[in-house]
Amino acid sequence: METWIGIDVSKETLDFGWTENGSKKHFQVPNTLEGFESALSKAPTDGKFVMEATGTYYLNLALFLDERGQYLSVVNPICTKGHMRSELRRSKSDKTDALAISRFGQEKRPEPWQAPAPDLLQMRQLLMVCDTLKLDMARLGNKIHAMDQCVYASSFAMGILEELKDRMEVQYKEAMDYLDELASRSMSRTVEVIGSIIGIGRETALRMAISIGDFHRFPNSRKLVSWCGVSPTIAQSGSSVHSKGTISRMGGSRIRTTLYMCAWSAVRYNPQCKAMWERMKEKGKPGKLILMAVVNKLIRLMYSLVIHDTVYDPHFLAKAA
Repeated sequence: METWIGIDVSKETLDFGWTENGSKKHFQVPNTLEGFESALSKAPTDGKFVMEATGTYYLNLALFLDERGQYLSVVNPICTKGHMRSELRRSKSDKTDALAISRFGQEKRPEPWQAPAPDLLQMRQLLMVCDTLKLDMARLGNKIHAMDQCVYASSFAMGILEELKDRMEVQYKEAMDYLDELASRSMSRTVEVIGSIIGIGRETALRMAISIGDFHRFPNSRKLVSWCGVSPTIAQSGSSVHSKGTISRMGGSRIRTTLYMCAWSAVRYNPQCKAMWERMKEKGKPGKLILMAVVNKLIRLMYSLVIHDTVYDPHFLAKAA
């Protein structure tokens, strides 16, 4: 019988828990390299590790285990939390969480984790910084505008905010330029293929390529749609519950925001997406639903083009006919 070792990750510590011959085992180590080595020496040699993707605190351990050839699965916390709720637990601690994650692995047997390339990890960090700078610039712009409406606006205070905003704009451009340079070294073809789709610009293509990473890790486009968190959901039970449903929202919010903006641009400039909008509008479909359908279409299109290593051809259907 396989031994699944659950790992509860926190900023400072790591809790390992599993069941062996009907007996619960547990130990705690620091979330450091020394702690990783100590944990590997204490855990069963044939054990399979499973942990939640919690921020960035799990990553160093995940890379450590992967480099040493250990079986590791990194799962969405939504999955483990749902499994824990089904057990009707009366107590919660790092130890019980580790043991619960172990039971999740034992029952579900999740697939092994694929470690992202080091340059991809660096690009994702840089992209996060760019997003933070962009958000802060928008906030500063709003504060400057609000202060400017006051009759007794402080020119000194506004000057400080404007200087900060100008500095951030310079840093944002430098960061995006460097990000583009890094992407050109390792994923230039992927960015080129995604950017060939009408309605998707260079920056958006860059964001999508970095966020998704290796397209080949998804067996089909439906898996990618689900990973992005834009797959439709259904809520139906008997004759009393029958809602229209929403998107799952189980992926990252940043990628959904990027896709949402892409869809608006594609509806305006991409002939296929524009025709899709008009066709569904004639059937009385609401605009938000149509936009999500366009988002799904764009994801499937990106997947197909990248997998087949070909650029977008707006006249493909006409040629095929």
